[in-house]
Amino acid sequence: MKRRHVQPLLLVTLVLFFGLHIFRVFLPMLIWYGGQRMSAVQMALCALGTFALALLAPLVRRVLKENDALTLTAGGLILVRVAVQLVIPPLSDLVLAIVGLVLWSWFIPIWHTSPRNRVPELPVPLLAVALPLALLLDTGIRSALVAYDLAWQQEMWATMSVLILAGVTLVLLRREMEPGTRDAAPATEPPLRYILPLLGLGPWLTLALSISHNPAALTAAAGWPDLLAHLAVNAAAAAGAALCVLTAGSWGRLRRAWAALAAALLIVTLVLFQFGIGPTWLWFLLASLAASAALGWVLAGTAREPAPQPGMRRTAVAVFLGLLLLLVVAFLLAQYDLFWMLSAAGGVLAATALWAAWPRHAAGHAPLRPTVLAVGGIALTWFLVVAAATLLRWPSPAVGKPPSVGPLRVMTYNIHHGLDADFHVDLLDIADVIAAESPDVVVLNEVSRSRVTNGFVDMLPLISRRLGMPYVFGANYADGQYGNALLSRYPILEWDNTHFVHNTTETRGVLRVVVDAPGGPITFYATHLDHIEGPDNVRAEQVVEVLDVWGGTARAVLLGDLNARPDQPELAPIYAAGFVDALAAGGQEDVFTFWDPVPYQRIDYIFATPDLSIGRVWVVQTHASDHLPVLAEIGP
Repeated sequence: MKRRHVQPLLLVTLVLFFGLHIFRVFLPMLIWYGGQRMSAVQMALCALGTFALALLAPLVRRVLKENDALTLTAGGLILVRVAVQLVIPPLSDLVLAIVGLVLWSWFIPIWHTSPRNRVPELPVPLLAVALPLALLLDTGIRSALVAYDLAWQQEMWATMSVLILAGVTLVLLRREMEPGTRDAAPATEPPLRYILPLLGLGPWLTLALSISHNPAALTAAAGWPDLLAHLAVNAAAAAGAALCVLTAGSWGRLRRAWAALAAALLIVTLVLFQFGIGPTWLWFLLASLAASAALGWVLAGTAREPAPQPGMRRTAVAVFLGLLLLLVVAFLLAQYDLFWMLSAAGGVLAATALWAAWPRHAAGHAPLRPTVLAVGGIALTWFLVVAAATLLRWPSPAVGKPPSVGPLRVMTYNIHHGLDADFHVDLLDIADVIAAESPDVVVLNEVSRSRVTNGFVDMLPLISRRLGMPYVFGANYADGQYGNALLSRYPILEWDNTHFVHNTTETRGVLRVVVDAPGGPITFYATHLDHIEGPDNVRAEQVVEVLDVWGGTARAVLLGDLNARPDQPELAPIYAAGFVDALAAGGQEDVFTFWDPVPYQRIDYIFATPDLSIGRVWVVQTHASDHLPVLAEIGP
């Protein structure tokens, strides 16, 4: 790769990198902030309308010409990204994210059809190098930041980092758009039948964000420790970047067709890991590599076909349809189920990759090997940097020896997917609220581990590191990345998670954890009961199931968000079983624990069996979540 190619490559990589940030801001703001003010249909129309504006990219390109169009889209996206870092109100975040996504959806087809993307001295389209590198950069930074997205960091160092990267990108953009640096050639694209494989771009992004570049998904699927999962995913991303360039290069007709067919079959058959056939981690990592290979064919096959035609409307339509497929796969078909995610997204991506790679035209290109080696070297160097940073930032939480006497400070806290009471993602504030109370045992409800609902933020590693406490996680949802968690300062002797038989909109359960506490082990039962009101709610049945799991065990604590007021009949069996309501015992039965968005009701509880003494009890007043933390000192 020649030096003159580095500037445009770095520019496109950073623009795509910032676009990933904007995409992850858009999703939780639409789901949570928009969901409070819009119906499900209106939310879907908002998302559809945002992506549909990609269809205006040809008009922008025709009216402004190429240089001004790229300046508007890339420069505007960078300014939006800086504004997102500086502005906190969720409505502002949602509006900015919509604007940023529109600019991103314009930039991709404008660049893809530009002569800048098809440099004669390069064996592959520039976008086929920049996109995997952008995702590699993004994945590595998130791992180094303990799985917490840079877009949500409010510290000064984070803001300065974004400003520096934005400044570098704007300087690169200005240099790239200097008069005379490029010929003002018109945009060209292949015929429609060669452009349609770009539909695979949306399913590929779905797989990348939800599975292949998501360490929490590997942890959920294979049971790997967080640190090992992050190192493995970053290694696969580094190998995938080089593989994407390799498959995007000039291949012989027969070899290219058979390679595409092999990748297609591989992506489709990787769903077998759901049936436990073979090691799950192997299927998972092979899926990441296969998706990278498919991306190379899609980006190359839609940029270098014969008989290019003027314009870019077909490319804009294909990009829009690809984003539409992302919404359909992620929200309507998959519903966070890894089986359907791989089946739907993997199937579409495999089909489009096979279509794009099918031999049609043997074009002469520059030698491929130097480019692959250059990208591989960059990816390997970046992986080593990320691995070193991740190892330094992920110390093992210390487990202390329980004292022989003294109470155990217990907390229950519904952390609302990491969003505060105003629907802004602020996981650090939640972690600081918990740390300020110095609990010995913490039960967390609504724990989302790198899912679309909270912008793919993995909540547990950061909270665990900030508290210095290891955790156990009781996954209840189909993807294994949502449920209840317990963190303990003292050794965890055993634990298990039981799913409820009776559920409505989602599967819930009870997490049983035995902690080596002062005076002897205490068994904790962490749960989050059904939130549906009216005749369809199943809280009464779930309470019976919780008590069945308890089974009369001594020295027991039942706690969590029960979604019922103390006087509601579904809680009566808990009182009848002899459990003592800690807040009521402390004379605080009338406190509230839930914002809606003003003080609403008490629905979070700590219950203890009579053989455990209850000391001080209190509720922390904070807007860090839509619930308030409830604490109690439980004696031996």
